[in-house]
Amino acid sequence: MRSRLLSFLTWCWILIAVATAAGVIWYVLWGGPATERTDRAQVAGTLWTVMVVMPPLLAWAWKQRKAPTRGSSSDEQVRDAAELLARRLEDTWSAQVIQRGIELPAPVAVRWSWAEGIGTGREDLQAS
Repeated sequence: MRSRLLSFLTWCWILIAVATAAGVIWYVLWGGPATERTDRAQVAGTLWTVMVVMPPLLAWAWKQRKAPTRGSSSDEQVRDAAELLARRLEDTWSAQVIQRGIELPAPVAVRWSWAEGIGTGREDLQAS
């Protein structure tokens, strides 16, 4: 529906533009004494420019006025989104636990050692 209205308005604007152009050309060429043609051409050029620029400018302004506002979410929407994210993460992590063969609830074995030459050494930590 909206695209049909936009198409109709576009064709109306094109028709008005063509009719105005024909009127301006007639006015400049045959609209009175030849001595006034220069002045008429300046006025007609200004009118033509305004006529060509104004419809797209007005359409843009109307579209901006009718643009949907992007508001913030309600507290309920935020809670629902957080719950959905939590459920999906739990499903993903559960699938990864099964796929990687990690047995629960036993803790996962992690090996670590002090890195040499990086950051604070072991002795500095014990001294403070």
